[in-house]
Amino acid sequence: MKNSTRNQAKRSIFVFGSNEAGRHGKGAALHAYREWGAIYGQGEGLQGDSYGIPTKNMAIKTLPLHLIKPGVEQFLKFAAGHPDLHFEVTAIGCGLAGYKESDIAPMFIGAPENCALPASFVAHIESLPGEAKETIFEKSLDLIARMRQALAQVDPENSLVSASTDFIKAHTTTLNQHKYGTQHEPSPAP
Repeated sequence: MKNSTRNQAKRSIFVFGSNEAGRHGKGAALHAYREWGAIYGQGEGLQGDSYGIPTKNMAIKTLPLHLIKPGVEQFLKFAAGHPDLHFEVTAIGCGLAGYKESDIAPMFIGAPENCALPASFVAHIESLPGEAKETIFEKSLDLIARMRQALAQVDPENSLVSASTDFIKAHTTTLNQHKYGTQHEPSPAP
């Protein structure tokens, strides 16, 4: 597989819009199949050095936004739990699925620092009014808090859990800095 853009410090994962059938025949999905190890027949999740987020259904018809969002949320949880990986996110849903960046980009507000978002998504997110960012920001903090609670219930001696908890604490601090402009320590996991 050829990956000239891979981050040398971390394994890079190409994040692309997929279809639920895993027929990687066009666009970024075809690129993921040819260059990043996407598995034909697998529509979602980690596959080789790629990660598919469904934007089309089994019949290759565009999914409505409310059905794309859970796939994005699942990806964000996965990325937060794998701080050792670097995720190169494409403008999923904005090519063959036909959505605009303004439809999809807000789903990625609060993405972990190991996710490189497309410039068009970043520009859209930065252009959102404060109230919209606040709502999404609060949801991001809630998601992080729930993830920390789930991790706290698992054996804390597990190195993946410890690394994930450290990453979540760092990400929470970054989100708080973004919101408050100062460094607020995240509250300890219960």
